[in-house]
Amino acid sequence: MDAGGHVLVAAIGKAPAVVTECWEELARNGAAANRVVILYTEHVRRYFHIVKLDFLYGGYAGRVDVEGVPLPMPDVLTDEESKTFRKILLQTVLREGGRGRIHLLVSGGRKTMVVDATLVALACGLSEILYVQQPAGVTLSAESLAEYYDLEKYLDSMPPAELMDKIHAACHPRIRKPILAKITLPVLDETARQTIITWVMR
Repeated sequence: MDAGGHVLVAAIGKAPAVVTECWEELARNGAAANRVVILYTEHVRRYFHIVKLDFLYGGYAGRVDVEGVPLPMPDVLTDEESKTFRKILLQTVLREGGRGRIHLLVSGGRKTMVVDATLVALACGLSEILYVQQPAGVTLSAESLAEYYDLEKYLDSMPPAELMDKIHAACHPRIRKPILAKITLPVLDETARQTIITWVMR
């Protein structure tokens, strides 16, 4: 049973705007998440820092609780790494379900992670998953920002205004129409869900 709020759970790749655009679209539809939980590998840790700094010091002004869940591998490329990601994502969604209604964003990270996240959504009885589409003519990557700045040192102090402008631009590209797709899922019965949970946790 959730606590009445909304929790956005996502994995992140090199496009932090995937998370912020999803949050904004949920808010426009009356489901603003008061908590955002982001899974990330070591390979994309700096992109998580971009999102966290935007939520801390940007327009959200610290009103949204942001937690990072580091994955114990540099990337998700092998079968074993996918297994680890599925397990940690399942544990995260089950834990966060007690804090509010879960909104699971599946578009960040490797393409195989979309499949892993969909299995987790089915195991947890979610009725939909969220996918932020890449808009035509717009790049959502923040690679240059992540490569050239030591972002971690600003997690405890306000970044310079020039850097915050770049973070804002990376997290809030000028997109004129909604790019969030809501993909409906079947809600499985308890037996089927437990079968998936047992398989994921094996």
